This record gives sequence, structure tokens and C-alpha cells, in this order.
Amino acid sequence: MKNSNTNKNSPPVLLAQIIATKGLKGELKLKSFTENPLSLLDFAVFTDKNIPLKIISGYIQGNLVIVKILGIDSIEQAQELVGLSLLTARENLPAAEEEEFYYVDLIGLNVLDSSSEKIGKVIAVNNYGAGDFLEIKRADGSTENIMFTKENVPLVAVSEGYIQINAVNYTSVIPS
Repeated sequence: MKNSNTNKNSPPVLLAQIIATKGLKGELKLKSFTENPLSLLDFAVFTDKNIPLKIISGYIQGNLVIVKILGIDSIEQAQELVGLSLLTARENLPAAEEEEFYYVDLIGLNVLDSSSEKIGKVIAVNNYGAGDFLEIKRADGSTENIMFTKENVPLVAVSEGYIQINAVNYTSVIPS
């Protein structure tokens, strides 16, 4: 999900994880977290160790993206990158369509119930294969997950700093 809210002070956005090498010439296997996995080639990326990388080519193989990175020409060089995350600055991302949100924009939002009472904050957005879940930290320190659907979360006001959940559907919250 995306959102057009751009804040240059936002944390970097996770695009992919380097999970393995491929072949002897330095190609890498990535697990992409982008809607279009080959869009990774369009972004200026850096690793979670703040190493800038230039992806020069890529293709999809199964559910992975195989990439060639400028200056990585051997399996030994590629092995040094395995396990790293590929990130980009928030302002590098395209504007979102209406009703789409980037995960990074949802984290930190206050969570209000249908009576506009604050019940917590969004601390993570997770997807375990069955859809997106918002992880909410309640005022008492407990955490819960709510499926991120229009029915459960009818209002997302990123620029105002909150989401509102539907109290009627609040039973769909799963304790963490």
C-alpha cells in the first residue's frame, strides 16, 4: 500500500532483502517487497549498513528477483552482501494513488476507536500471506493485530497523524 505523504525526515523504506548469491559472477537473489519487483531497478538504493549500491540489471525468477550490482563481479563479493536489506529514501518513492499507503507512513500513527478515543499507536505493518495487519501497541503496553481492511480501518488520515478503527469490527483484532 502507498500514500502520497512525503516527509524528508521519514525513515528509509525497505525495498528488498538480499537472501543469496546466484552463480559465480556476483549476481544476487533478492526478496522484493515492492508491488512490481523489477521496480527495484528504478530506485537509488543503499543497504542497512549505509553502503550505496547501483542495480544495473535484473530479472524475475520464481518469486525472487535476480540482480547484478555495479562493482560486484564475483561470488566472494556477492557473499559479503547476503543478509543485507536494500533501502531507499522516502522521497524517492512515487506518489501514491488515492486509498493506497506506504507501510512506512502508517507506522507511528495514533489509533482511535469509532468514538475518537485514542487506544494506541501503529508500531508495524505485517503481511503473513493472508493480507496486511496493523500491529497496535495499546496504552497498557500490550500489542494487538488488526487486519488492515476498509471495513476494519475506515479512516486513514496520515497527514493528521491517525487512523480510526471500526469498534464494531474490533473483535477481528488478534492479540500478539
